[in-house]
Amino acid sequence: MKLKPAVKYQIYQFKKPLLIYYLIIYVVFIFFIIENSSLTNQGVDARLGGIESASMIFIFIAGLNSFKETFKMFLQNGLSRKTLFISFVYSIIPISAVMALIDSINGIIASLVIKYDPAYLQFYSQRYVGSVSGILKYAEGFLWYIFAYAMLAMIGYFITVLYYRMNKGLKLLVSIGFPAFFFIILPMIDIDGAIYKGIGNFFSFAWGYKNAYNPYFSMVTCTLIFALFGGLSFLLMEKAAAKE
Repeated sequence: MKLKPAVKYQIYQFKKPLLIYYLIIYVVFIFFIIENSSLTNQGVDARLGGIESASMIFIFIAGLNSFKETFKMFLQNGLSRKTLFISFVYSIIPISAVMALIDSINGIIASLVIKYDPAYLQFYSQRYVGSVSGILKYAEGFLWYIFAYAMLAMIGYFITVLYYRMNKGLKLLVSIGFPAFFFIILPMIDIDGAIYKGIGNFFSFAWGYKNAYNPYFSMVTCTLIFALFGGLSFLLMEKAAAKE
């Protein structure tokens, strides 16, 4: 079966970058622990937080780099575009789960050694105000990381497939036009702030902030975004031709 080795290949591509990434993370942790001991002796209260945000950036960039070379290699070996896409989906989900597990364990250990604020609790700490048990927040945090990582990987994948299909002129237009719209044009037309307020209300609902900071709303949102950008990626790559 062609799909199984394709999935293994996709996962293997992540192995070395993941090892390097987590080596850097552990170096940062160790450095902070040593530095924190020195600061504590000086009466300085230091905190570390949001290392998981680095994982979000990492997996987004990994998504950006998961198409072009793999696409060429798959076509050269007679594998279909469908196999390429499905193998990416099947690989990114367990990779997201493994990263979520490692980050959750790292967060628990870090919290025992230093003052550490996980990225998940920076978003949803109010959900656990007055909570006696910490098991629920760690379990829900683990799930939330899986969905968030997978979504970001797929967004990165979509962007790289989109740019792969565009010519240089269109790439330049999108690269300049997209940020220009949000940072220049939109503020000019949204004089009373209604558009930004509407966007803010939408995200507050989609991320569960309006529903007692419920992370399951954001998990559903991440799933829908994953499916949307996954579908668009597949449509874009269907007629994509190999480029030198």
